[in-house]
Amino acid sequence: MVTNYAQLDGVFATDSPICAANLKRMWCEYACNPRKADFLVQKGKSPPPPGFDFDFTNVQTTINDAYACTVYTSCKQTSFIAAAGVSSAVGFLNFLGTNGAPYSLSFINFTETNTDTPGYLDSEAIPCQQAVNDTLWGY
Repeated sequence: MVTNYAQLDGVFATDSPICAANLKRMWCEYACNPRKADFLVQKGKSPPPPGFDFDFTNVQTTINDAYACTVYTSCKQTSFIAAAGVSSAVGFLNFLGTNGAPYSLSFINFTETNTDTPGYLDSEAIPCQQAVNDTLWGY
């Protein structure tokens, strides 16, 4: 995860350290939460992107809408999001989940509708107006 965190810093930390910290926290919860079966469900396979010779897993992640909104709001002013033309919290997270497929070996789709899982991905996100220091959450 250290490499992935460094990539998040490279893309987001210059424009918005809060965004980078919130994304690190979210991906840590996604990957390491012992109750991830409550918010993740496998939805089959998809053909791989160019350069891969095996199918990728489709993963649906149910995320709390307020949490998704706070993470997106902390990131929406970054040059990366502006260049991508993303205009919603779920759109932003799905953009990350699709573009990160070569690293995670899966296509991650986010939804705020809790129909396939008993719970939500939900954690603390820092609002934009809070100052960030180098020790925020240990990232």
